[in-house]
Amino acid sequence: MKTYLVTFTPLEPYAFGLERNFSFIDGTTQKEYHPYFVKTSPVPEQTALLGTLRYLLLEENKLLKRDFDYTPLAQKRKACIGGESFQFDSCNQQTFGLIKRISPLFILKGDNQIIIPNPMNNIGGKGLFSPMKLETGKFCSRMGDISFPCEKKEGGDELQYNPKDGHASGYYNITAGDVEAPFQTTVLVGNRKNKPAGASDEDAFFKREVHCLLEGMQFAIYVTVNDSENYCFLDPGKTYLAKMGQKKSLFKVSIKEEDNKLEEQVREHLEAQTPHGMTWYYALSDCRFSSPISYSGFAITEKKSLRNLKTFYSKRSNVTENIRKSQQYNLFQRGSVFYENIPSHLNTHDQVAGFNHIIEIKGKK
Repeated sequence: MKTYLVTFTPLEPYAFGLERNFSFIDGTTQKEYHPYFVKTSPVPEQTALLGTLRYLLLEENKLLKRDFDYTPLAQKRKACIGGESFQFDSCNQQTFGLIKRISPLFILKGDNQIIIPNPMNNIGGKGLFSPMKLETGKFCSRMGDISFPCEKKEGGDELQYNPKDGHASGYYNITAGDVEAPFQTTVLVGNRKNKPAGASDEDAFFKREVHCLLEGMQFAIYVTVNDSENYCFLDPGKTYLAKMGQKKSLFKVSIKEEDNKLEEQVREHLEAQTPHGMTWYYALSDCRFSSPISYSGFAITEKKSLRNLKTFYSKRSNVTENIRKSQQYNLFQRGSVFYENIPSHLNTHDQVAGFNHIIEIKGKK
């Protein structure tokens, strides 16, 4: 079993989808409304990365069927990339052939600088990480006793939480020890495809956000690969091209063998900046919990909605007809922080796709 660092470098502006649309019932049919201004995400979802890898593996092992007629190759396909698409509602641990698991997404700057979602309890501004401290006293709430952040005292020099600033966001470079802005976002005006006959020109135009990674940066994940005598993983000596996102933008995919020390490096940096005796938990990835959380401590979280795509391999057809959206799932966004031990609530089945990674931070400063 080997581990590889896989990087995805965008070669043109790109856009990844968000759960921003809504549906309504018109008579007996359900229609989906797309807003005039299309907000997009600057980062791919874990499911998109896993799906791209599975596609490239089929291509590398000469098993790719563009008409989806995989019936004669069902057993070979299953051994190479698994028997089904990733599903949040899977009752059992899913397997994906050569791919044992993938890590949470991070951004690689240069050869070795690691950029992660900025912990939401970071009160260090644009500089070195400094965690939010809690009051020693507790307050009674309908959810139990809870502590609140120490607020900044007027005239005080020590870094403390300022309610006017809100919680931290963006991205943080654990190698350089500062906040990064890795994306450049612009707005494009485009024509709506397949405009219905008789539709007005006003309905034929929309604006969409597109993003660019700054020069020298690339998306990255670690992939742990199962041993196989019949099928091979991607060749580190080759460069691959893949289309990703709403615009089907072109990405360069590169591979090299490297041990996965991501969580170890994140933990080491954050613990070095956390006061001794202080413990908190950092969500390195988006997280879905298998049971409701009864908070007994302080937390800073944001939530997001996400769907996975289900691919049906038994029907000869095109991509559009063979892919269906799942129901909507609500996840805690990566970068969320908890001041209590909540990993026991995590759905461990999702970790194969890089979800549900929470790191315990024990202060050593």
